[in-house]
Amino acid sequence: GVSSSPTLSWNASTGATSYQLQVSTSSGFSSFVVNQSGITSTSQQVSGLANNTLYYWRVNATNAGGTSPYSSTWSFTTIVAAVSAPILSSPANGSINHQLNTTLTWNSATGANSYRLQLSTNTNFSPTVVDDSTLTATSRLVGPLALNTLYYWRVWAKNLGGVSPWSTIFSFSTIRT
Repeated sequence: GVSSSPTLSWNASTGATSYQLQVSTSSGFSSFVVNQSGITSTSQQVSGLANNTLYYWRVNATNAGGTSPYSSTWSFTTIVAAVSAPILSSPANGSINHQLNTTLTWNSATGANSYRLQLSTNTNFSPTVVDDSTLTATSRLVGPLALNTLYYWRVWAKNLGGVSPWSTIFSFSTIRT
């Protein structure tokens, strides 16, 4: 769950004038994501790391007498990426004559752990008829709804990486009598 732009820190080495930091996706450091020397502090921010990826890192110290062996290797895994917005499925946008108990469905967002559904009679979703952020399925029965009423609904998805943007807003109306 580490940021994709972490600051890596280490203890000072007595007499060191600079450090070299190596970061790799290989425990044998056969290739490098970062291979930076001349660092004069005991921390360095690394940016642009991929999400949900295991990284290994190590440091050595340099002074006028030479360069030390590398430190022991440490590792971390970056946080998963936030999911993209779900795509609403049914009822179809602008559809009419729905029953007063209607099931709203949307497509699964890859990597989502949960969903939040909002249903309202206006597009700013204030107030809401339903505001449910406990959903783990991709559908929810709503109702009983009012007769002959236009409703708007939207969904977002959530995982350890954060919350997606809201889906597009769909509308539907209920039966007249």
